[in-house]
Amino acid sequence: MSKFIVEYQDGFATDIESVDHHAKISTDAPKEHGGKGVNFSPTDLVGGALGACILTIMGMYAKKMGVDFRGAKAEVTKNQGSTVGGIGELIVHVYYPHILEGAICEKLEKAATHCPVHQILDPKVKQQIVFHWGEDFKS
Repeated sequence: MSKFIVEYQDGFATDIESVDHHAKISTDAPKEHGGKGVNFSPTDLVGGALGACILTIMGMYAKKMGVDFRGAKAEVTKNQGSTVGGIGELIVHVYYPHILEGAICEKLEKAATHCPVHQILDPKVKQQIVFHWGEDFKS
């Protein structure tokens, strides 16, 4: 079980603290919705959580197969939905800079689609995961 304390701040912002870890993050509404736009929006956190979850699960499976997964990166694009602040689509590009055997890639790709965040998102949120094996992330 995890527990969080979320405190509303002026201007559509919140401060979130993990009771267990004492880690803190802040959110803010985007400027187009009346916020300052200086921190992640709550829906940005969903996109970030999806990318982090995918890499975490892939890393766990890679370790079981004896693969060093360091250097993997994910780029997440969040496209707005039809409702204000809604998420219509999340596109995740996963980059791993080393060449792997095809069967290992297939197992890691399957693991990615079983991450808990991917599984719990509403089916109305379109999700696309694109894998770039043997490619470095270039911003």
